Amino acid sequence: MTQKNFMVLWTTLLEILNNGKRVADCEVQQAYDKLINLGKCALIDKSDDSIDSLTQFSFPNPSNTDPNGNPSSSDAAGSSTSTPKHHSPEDQSTDDGWEITLSHFIATAVSVSSIEEHFTQSFSIGTRIETLQKNRRKCKS
Repeated sequence: MTQKNFMVLWTTLLEILNNGKRVADCEVQQAYDKLINLGKCALIDKSDDSIDSLTQFSFPNPSNTDPNGNPSSSDAAGSSTSTPKHHSPEDQSTDDGWEITLSHFIATAVSVSSIEEHFTQSFSIGTRIETLQKNRRKCKS
């Protein structure tokens, strides 16, 4: 997930935790920092991948690529069915390649004792959702 989506998810998690008048503790802050650093590591891993991709130009396959390393026109026609992923310029400037998986988020969040403790308690999800929606409406107005 992108950093923007992570921030929305993390904010929602804190809203849920603070609903029971719990204050974010040091352990929650450490989990947040860990996830932020993990997302930054994804950026480093991607740059390693791009370095590896540069080495492929040492041994170009002339039948598959043009002189610039782009797929030949016959290959491009076959791949025209795939949908390219478009990002707006503002998305790129805020995320800059930052990325974590949902599995990383869940594993890190559940490792925090106050979060794990909160989600092991029984509660009415309907009333919690209503409360969150009311709080968000107050923030928007």
